[in-house]
Amino acid sequence: MQYFVQSELYQQTSLRISERMKLSMDRHFGNILENYSEIFSTEEEFYPKVKPKIREFLTEGSFDKFFFSTMDDANLDNNNFVTLHKPGYLLCFKYIYLAYVNKLISSHMDKHFGHHWREMNVGYVLFINPTVEKTCFFTSRTDYLLYGSCILDKDDRKKKGRILWNMGGIITKIPDASFPVKSFFALVSMGQTEICIQLHQVVKLSSENEDVSTIVIWREL
Repeated sequence: MQYFVQSELYQQTSLRISERMKLSMDRHFGNILENYSEIFSTEEEFYPKVKPKIREFLTEGSFDKFFFSTMDDANLDNNNFVTLHKPGYLLCFKYIYLAYVNKLISSHMDKHFGHHWREMNVGYVLFINPTVEKTCFFTSRTDYLLYGSCILDKDDRKKKGRILWNMGGIITKIPDASFPVKSFFALVSMGQTEICIQLHQVVKLSSENEDVSTIVIWREL
């Protein structure tokens, strides 16, 4: 499903979600989404306020209920959509969406490596299709996206991340992250209607004559 839509007439990006999802966001985040422009002057002030609530989503297992309806939602029409223009909803939904992608990655890491991988160096490389960037992410700074979605924490030096807008030569851009052999990084490619997730492991560091080498451990579309 394509959540972000853009008016051809006004070139304005809007968020299109089900009524159930809208009610869930209102219950969980209160009035800060509705009154974003009155409470906050910048995204830098906004994301620290919603991040703890998004972390609650992660710990309480609410993500699956948010994106997929349950029997408890039988009284709500999931085909009844609302279109939202207020920046608080648009920004918060982007954080929620990326946090859910990160949850999928973490669950597969736990499955393949147990929980000890969380103490290792892990990198995140998010490639956003230029069309998606224009429609969905043009208002956000990349560091706010990674911190607001709980992918990165400023106090956690074991995790590093980068958002790319150009897929070309992506592996050659990894050395800057300084991950040693046997470190992992997740490569997430976001299109308009699909996401491709790849989990890489570094098997050889870059040298003067060669680029860093990795192997793909897991891939899911």
